[in-house]
Amino acid sequence: MKAEIDATGNPGSGQRPGIEDALCALRQWDGGVPGPAIFYGFSDMDDVGLERFGLVWQELQPARRASLLRHLTEAGESNVDLNYRAPGMLALRDPAVAVRRAAIELLWEDESRELLRELLALAQGDQALSVRSAAASALGRYVLAAELGKLESRGGEAVQQVLSDLWLDREEDSELRRRALESLANSSAAIVPGAILEAWRSDDHELRASALYAMGRSCDQRWEEIVLDALRDEDPALRYEAVRACGDLEILTAVPVLGELLQDQDAEIRGAAIQALGETGGARAISLLQQLAAEAEEESDEMLLEAVEEALEHASFGNLDLNPDFGK
Repeated sequence: MKAEIDATGNPGSGQRPGIEDALCALRQWDGGVPGPAIFYGFSDMDDVGLERFGLVWQELQPARRASLLRHLTEAGESNVDLNYRAPGMLALRDPAVAVRRAAIELLWEDESRELLRELLALAQGDQALSVRSAAASALGRYVLAAELGKLESRGGEAVQQVLSDLWLDREEDSELRRRALESLANSSAAIVPGAILEAWRSDDHELRASALYAMGRSCDQRWEEIVLDALRDEDPALRYEAVRACGDLEILTAVPVLGELLQDQDAEIRGAAIQALGETGGARAISLLQQLAAEAEEESDEMLLEAVEEALEHASFGNLDLNPDFGK
């Protein structure tokens, strides 16, 4: 190996692994955590490298191909200098369902028009529900891009139309419809409020959870009362989504309850409450986070301390209560 590196750091002294190193390592790969040659050699592949990669790729078993993509996804999330767009785009048309789904996850940061076309096709016509649902979720970032003026109107309209059609088609599976709703919520389209309300009033538990998620993503203050009530729901899944929505909507009146949820039995809810307090901000939220940081430091809980410190970085004193006794 030409350099001692890992997926989360930078190359050490010596030459960065190239496509030859990566292909050799891939042929010998036992299915465990790949070595640095794979992580670095398959990043930023050119057309020639991709062609050579494809020859070895097709020799791998489907489960091995999907596993490789998942490892690359984790590496890309840990190191922003790694770019696996080439293998991801190749894998979108793989015959194996798990591979196509993993490819969508690998391309989580890509906002290219080429990927948009692929995702629209997958959301509408893939034979696997899980792939269609993953594609519908991935389209959410394009909805947001259109809302922010970063995607031309034609592209934005196409995305909204596809997602709206998926939501409105009651013959479609509930999983696909709710993913379409979650993505649509990033827009100010007229269909969104009614769709969210319909989902919330549904008897479908998962659809109700998606409704809460969509309320947060919509940035629409009309949902505050529903979200606040859901914070005390007996169902952990609904509490979790309500906590996230409080952060998205920056609901200041939710801060006391979010403080209580820092002690929730569900670890995911506790983590979401920390993040929501950071997003909500204000003196009370910051005070609660500082108290939790002190406890984490005293107990030498590094993971908790890191999460709290990150939330504190995002918190601001923009939402200050003028009552001098506030937070005492």
